[in-house]
Amino acid sequence: MSRPSVVLREEQGFSRTSEPIQLGIPLAQGYLQDEQPHCLKYSDGELVTPFQTRPLSYWPDNSVRWLQVAFPAGLAPNQTRVVELFNEKPCFKYPDSRVVPPVQAGESDLSIRIMLPNGDCRDLEFELKDPLNTSCPVRFEKKWVVVEDGAYFSRRRSEGVFLTSAGTDLVRFFIDIQLFKVGELIRVDAGLHNPRRAVHKGGLWDLGDPGSVYFKSFSLNIRQMDSRSQWIRPQHGVEPIFSENEALFLHQESSGGENWNSNNHLNRDGVVTTKYRGFRLFRNSEVIDHGYRASPVAGVTGGGSGTCVLLSNFWQNFPSSIKAEKGCVNIGFYPETDLDNELQGGEQKCQTAWIQLTRDGETLRNLQSPVTPVVPAEHYAKTKAFSCFSPPEEPDEVDALIALGLSPDEGFLKKREIIDEYGWRNFGDLYADHECMYLPSDHPRFITHYNNQYDAIYGFARQFALTGDRRWFELMDDLAKHVADIDIYHTDDDRTEYNHGMFWHTDHYLDAHTATHRTYSRFNSTSSIPGQTGGGPAAEHCYSTGLLYHFWMTGSESSRSAVIELATWMRNAHEGSKGLLAQVLAVKKTDLPRLKKVLGGNTNGVYRYPFTRGTGNYINTLLDASLLEPEKGWLDLAESVIRSTIGPIDNIEQRGLLNAETGWHYLVLLSAMTRYLWMKLDNNAIDESYQYTLASLRHYWRWMVKNERPFMDASENLEFPNDTWVAQDFRKAVLMKQAALFDTAHREKYEEKASEWSHYVTQKLQASEERSFTRILIILLQNYGPHNFQTSIPEKGHLLSPKNTHRMALTKARSTLRVLVQIGCRIGRGLMQFRPSRERSWLKIRLER
Repeated sequence: MSRPSVVLREEQGFSRTSEPIQLGIPLAQGYLQDEQPHCLKYSDGELVTPFQTRPLSYWPDNSVRWLQVAFPAGLAPNQTRVVELFNEKPCFKYPDSRVVPPVQAGESDLSIRIMLPNGDCRDLEFELKDPLNTSCPVRFEKKWVVVEDGAYFSRRRSEGVFLTSAGTDLVRFFIDIQLFKVGELIRVDAGLHNPRRAVHKGGLWDLGDPGSVYFKSFSLNIRQMDSRSQWIRPQHGVEPIFSENEALFLHQESSGGENWNSNNHLNRDGVVTTKYRGFRLFRNSEVIDHGYRASPVAGVTGGGSGTCVLLSNFWQNFPSSIKAEKGCVNIGFYPETDLDNELQGGEQKCQTAWIQLTRDGETLRNLQSPVTPVVPAEHYAKTKAFSCFSPPEEPDEVDALIALGLSPDEGFLKKREIIDEYGWRNFGDLYADHECMYLPSDHPRFITHYNNQYDAIYGFARQFALTGDRRWFELMDDLAKHVADIDIYHTDDDRTEYNHGMFWHTDHYLDAHTATHRTYSRFNSTSSIPGQTGGGPAAEHCYSTGLLYHFWMTGSESSRSAVIELATWMRNAHEGSKGLLAQVLAVKKTDLPRLKKVLGGNTNGVYRYPFTRGTGNYINTLLDASLLEPEKGWLDLAESVIRSTIGPIDNIEQRGLLNAETGWHYLVLLSAMTRYLWMKLDNNAIDESYQYTLASLRHYWRWMVKNERPFMDASENLEFPNDTWVAQDFRKAVLMKQAALFDTAHREKYEEKASEWSHYVTQKLQASEERSFTRILIILLQNYGPHNFQTSIPEKGHLLSPKNTHRMALTKARSTLRVLVQIGCRIGRGLMQFRPSRERSWLKIRLER
């Protein structure tokens, strides 16, 4: 059985001591049980101590599927070391004397005191100031509760609300403090959340919405009683600047890039907020240094001790600041400026700071460029961490196209610079450059955001697992954090189909103006979508699998929560909210059109769910949630949705799948159902539901071989005939490749079609000027893998029981009766759920649109 290993490469020329490493490792089924002893060793036999592990998910036999591992690493400059996980008792017990410093509540509302062994202490004080620059009091919901405690670190969490001077809620906060037992390190994750709904009148989501909240600043003070000097090192590799008596203050005003004053940084008044390029370092009020992009470490020293601090992604999340003065170091998550900070309805933002209780902060300097731990690709393959994952012996044409994503001239990191995709609200998102393709070359580029369309996070995660290139990890990590904070609508107070949903990309071929990442702006008189001028989160644009892998690969709890949040939203959006009026509306919007369809002779109207990517995304999200909460019935619901969407004797011609503009969505749906088959195989669960899904897919796969053609063959029927349609054809090649594995009787035909379409896509895109566009690359990244996957499926995975492969023939009469029964059941549920208060609340939210 494959022994898990982690490769640590020091590539910056630094000597690293006690650098915190944390990652998720996939494990083969049966390798490690939950409470089974295990230990970490370097390949030279040295024991890794201390270390801490936490299961992230389980196999059906209750063995650990993904394991979070955390430990301190020691590396010499340019050294590579391999750490292995052994499922055996450790041969060495770490001394019990190594404990985290005791903590107690501080003197101010939101503070915590850390007691040091020498009797000294450090006070961590968080402060939020309202628009009048008044410090806000706090109401706690959770106060420094221990949420994780192990051999390497202890983590405490606090949640609550900052209040206005009148005592009303202003903004929620959530803070994690992680205290390490070696290295004198403390990690702080501090976030703010506006739980209000946006009013979004007319379905428009611009800044300045009545649901927004405003505040002047949010900061953290770390106080050291005995301090005699202070210093700031603006960037790694430069000498620190010291001061004995005067305060030092470094402020990052903008990204420092060439387009630092981009229209991406408009506020609610349509004014660009960035005032100068880069950062300035002040001694009192005098500018003593300046530059473009700071990654500072600051500290105070005195009495043989010191306190050093670092704010991660300092310049990327501007505006940000760091200040060192007598007895205190201050981190400005949102520093005080002339303008208020606006947090939109349902928006949140979490940032990470590091503290080291030493004089020079050596570990913090290294954390400006941390080591990225790598799990070998072969291990991902052996543990079935990704479906259809096999490292290619040689890169193929698809790999060559995907490599453009890391190109220094046209890759994703380079594209950030075009519209300056930086600042706390923007950092991590992707520039949707394809939305400018119809602009004249001399026209200013639109501000367009991609959010997580087609699950870029998943594509980046898969490429990182495949290559170990830290740039793919960086793209995955940055985007996952952005999506979990900004792109998900964190509110309970809006429509059921909006609450906790994911905002999709900004409007096609139009500027986002002040809508930020929320699609529709009041500055655009009409949408690019005919007949549509507004809207909100939509099931057609929900992608959670990348967030699942980000949680698995990093242990990020915000990504885990985001998966469950999105699954709950999708379930509510598809199954409907409680109440009579909600059910009546569902009858009008979904059931009556289905009834009209079956009365017209199209028996496919009997199915509850549309044959679209929205249903495919619904199934996918349910599958993701089932991997995190297998006991909650998510998989059962996914199987129910499949049965209520597709069948093995469907009249496919009545589906209209060859109408590209409306029909192409079915490719996403079939891909989600195919993923379901792989999951069932991995879990050795070849049951009736598996057989039904397989029979249904075979019916459609065989139709595809006979009927599908490249989209651009009928370009005259496309509203925007561009090479995104060529990339979409890659979905067909991937489906055919998998069909060859599951439907061996027609393997040769499937293989031929897969090869034909894959060759067509790569040849067309290699010659296309659009080949490096964000949307095209993400489609390739999302669907990568099955096209070159070589394996065999156990024979039992092909067996079909005749009694399970056919449904009763759907006549017009039977279909009509079934839909009428479903309508009756829906109305019956609505009557049982009727509550006057519930109906009033539902109606009020609807009328407030």
